[in-house]
Amino acid sequence: LCFVTAHLAAHQEMTRRRNRDCFDILRGMRALAHQKQPGTKYLDPSIGFHHVFFFGDLNYRINAPLDKVLETIEDGTAAGWK
Repeated sequence: LCFVTAHLAAHQEMTRRRNRDCFDILRGMRALAHQKQPGTKYLDPSIGFHHVFFFGDLNYRINAPLDKVLETIEDGTAAGWK
């Protein structure tokens, strides 16, 4: 298991930036794994771990009214987001 903590960019319009930051974090881990430094051999998340979990202030938001969110959760389908 791999646990990554991050504080990603805030605000609704920064979704692409947050996605890019996640990509950059994983790419950085992969780069460290290939430096052949002691303790870094298994940092490549694509081969060193079965699961990678992101924690922290990721700042992703659901941009919908609360009643719509609750209705969709209770419905149990993704159809409510379309």
